[in-house]
Amino acid sequence: MFQPAGESTICKAGKRHDLLMEAKRQVRGQAEGSDVWLHQQQAALDWLAAQGERSGFTLLDTSVDAYRQQQLRRGKLPATDPVQ
Repeated sequence: MFQPAGESTICKAGKRHDLLMEAKRQVRGQAEGSDVWLHQQQAALDWLAAQGERSGFTLLDTSVDAYRQQQLRRGKLPATDPVQ
């Protein structure tokens, strides 16, 4: 079993966007809860199938089991004890 973890992105107006957040945005106000997740899962499977076509692999049995959004903070963090 192959379990890839990756960052699926799409390019819009020259900028990269998170595929699953874009899928969620597309159904905003039209779907809720598990219906949004189903839309996100299908978007991820479609994206992975397209990657396979471009790269020469085929999906046999697929599932999208989880999505975790991570937030990165930018800025400066003061060093209070440079020894540690």
